[in-house]
Amino acid sequence: MIKSRIGKKKFIPSVVEVEPAHKTHRQRIYEAVRSSENGLTPSEIMMKTGINERRIRESVRFLALEERIKSSRCRCGHAPIYYT
Repeated sequence: MIKSRIGKKKFIPSVVEVEPAHKTHRQRIYEAVRSSENGLTPSEIMMKTGINERRIRESVRFLALEERIKSSRCRCGHAPIYYT
């Protein structure tokens, strides 16, 4: 009868700190809004980060639900301005 030795060996994990390969859209948008003094409109976020408008809308919605950013309207009432 053959006995297995699977349970006999000890597993020693190696500790390796892994940084994320890239930032998510939410992280990039939050950092852009946080770095501005007067807030940013969606078109300004698009120019600053290079993310398309649809992804900006999706990310802003989730960031607002998490209460990480706030919004108000511009003077003409058309464009939202996002700020922290």
